Amino acid sequence: TMKSAVSNLSDETGRAGGSIRESFIAMTSAGITDMETMQNVFKGASAQAFILGTDVESLANKFSGMAMKSTLSERTLKGTGITMAELGKAMGLQGATIDEIKDKWGELDVNQRAAALGMAASMNEGKDANDEYKNSWQGLQDQIEIAKGKLEVLAGKVFLPVLIPIMQTAGRV
Repeated sequence: TMKSAVSNLSDETGRAGGSIRESFIAMTSAGITDMETMQNVFKGASAQAFILGTDVESLANKFSGMAMKSTLSERTLKGTGITMAELGKAMGLQGATIDEIKDKWGELDVNQRAAALGMAASMNEGKDANDEYKNSWQGLQDQIEIAKGKLEVLAGKVFLPVLIPIMQTAGRV
């Protein structure tokens, strides 16, 4: 389910659920419909965002935009921190030329292109970047925000059932 996917990704990447949901919405509007692909794209975007020092939503949106296009821009790919060799390997074209990779890219559908980007972003230095993010200052701040959100939900579940009847009674007095 969406809820468990968001929870699992939050645990794996250290990113807040709101960021994950926003990225999923953007991916869905880009035509990416496969849940596993969306999770892999987010993991890859999260890793590369940490490496590049940018926000994960922007990078996930860039991945979605690239996946929508049947032509592959080397300049746009370079801006994601993914090399052409990594993308080729993710597409099953290890050692292929740039033209071969671009040709194959055009044959893939949006979900396949997104999956290739997610896999490529999680290779090499991207492999450990999500763990590094969780141990960074920004990752710690995100974990505090996640914990505050969970505490607010818990407080709402505990206090609202008590407060509502009290407020209703007070309103009748």
